[in-house]
Amino acid sequence: MFRVGVCQTCSSGSVEVNLAASEAFVRDATACGAELVCLPEYFTFYGAESDWKDVADNYSSVILDRFSRLAKELKVYLSLGSVLTPGEGSEKVYNRSHLLAPDGNLIAFYDKRNLFDVDLPDRRYRESDWLLPGEDMVTCDVNAWNLGMSICFDLRFSSHYTALAAMGADLIIVPAAFSAITGEVHWEPMLRARAIETQSYIIAAAQTGECAGKLCYGHSMVVNPWGEVLVDAGIDTGVVFADLDHALVDQVRSRIPMGYYNG
Repeated sequence: MFRVGVCQTCSSGSVEVNLAASEAFVRDATACGAELVCLPEYFTFYGAESDWKDVADNYSSVILDRFSRLAKELKVYLSLGSVLTPGEGSEKVYNRSHLLAPDGNLIAFYDKRNLFDVDLPDRRYRESDWLLPGEDMVTCDVNAWNLGMSICFDLRFSSHYTALAAMGADLIIVPAAFSAITGEVHWEPMLRARAIETQSYIIAAAQTGECAGKLCYGHSMVVNPWGEVLVDAGIDTGVVFADLDHALVDQVRSRIPMGYYNG
């Protein structure tokens, strides 16, 4: 069994406050036996888009160094849901997820490919005004699991997940800051659908509550390869846990072979 700790935060425009809260959650998770701890999208900063460039320039390396040292201290795999990271030669930045090893080294990073450009009843969102889209699909080895990476709005693009499964992923992370309006009707069904179609575990660490004037849905979840919700964090901040069993992945894939994944 592989224990995962999923952190649910309500981040603000204060990087230092956010980092302190997130570090406390990571410590709580490892104290309860988590071998992989996952943080949400924008866990380091959820403030005005006009500040994203300054935050990326001044904090991205500081954040990575701080959490690399934390992963090494606690000897834990650590998913940094997303960190605003400078785009070389651009005024726009990347929304980048990092995966750290128990020795503190960076295993992999993924830049959000599908940007949140939508018109909802409460407001208009245009991430592409501030963010650069990523290009690469990313998987990496984590303690005998093949972990696939995605971020929030990617969840609506099933082809992203079937491509990860075809690359061998059997565990996929979805750090998110999902809108409360869409989350009410779409969040759980889409997480379960992504788990069912890839026959993989889905780990979704989310923001909750009001963040920079935006109401986030919360309900961080872990869904197993059969599409069952193992844990739902509700709307409170904190850490929830799930124990993953690789034998279940093999069992589900042998029952209903899908053909597009490796193995």
